[in-house]
Amino acid sequence: SRRRARIVATSIAGVLCIVLTACAPDIPMPVPSMTPSPTAAPIGDGVLTIGTLFPTTGAAAVASRAAAAGVELAVREINEAGGVNGHPVVVYHQGSGDASTTKPEESFTDLVSRGVDVLIGPSSSELTVRLLPKAMEAGVVMISPSVTSPTLTSLKDDGLLFRTIPSEGLEGKALANVIGKDRVAIIYQSVDSDRDM
Repeated sequence: SRRRARIVATSIAGVLCIVLTACAPDIPMPVPSMTPSPTAAPIGDGVLTIGTLFPTTGAAAVASRAAAAGVELAVREINEAGGVNGHPVVVYHQGSGDASTTKPEESFTDLVSRGVDVLIGPSSSELTVRLLPKAMEAGVVMISPSVTSPTLTSLKDDGLLFRTIPSEGLEGKALANVIGKDRVAIIYQSVDSDRDM
């Protein structure tokens, strides 16, 4: 009967549990530690300060204005929701200039003097390579929305450089897979020589 089969199955399972328990090695039970784990001491002033470094002149300025507006919108929404750790987020904007001037370094120095915790930009791979050592020295995180040079992937950055777009190497493979042709012609607009977007 079904009842008898159920009783036999339960009995067999119980015997197996006892046998397996008897055969198991004598492993001590874990003992909780009474020593608390060390916690990192807070540093800084408790205010998240963001700096942007985008070109404000030239052919790429149109896209850069949109990027700066995006940062402003995000900061406004965060602050309307209470900020970060109860403090409003602060943002400063600076122009990056181009690679033929010292404007990028001057703007970066100004932003660091204002106590920025994170820098959004620059938009150029060349400028990113130039400014990365300064960012590492200052301990400032750099996040770029448009740098695509594969060189940046292997640069020493102490974990401070991030980009929100794939490198050209990955983009090229993806395009080749999508297109699936042997010969392709590309027409593009040349902006500034040191620009990625």
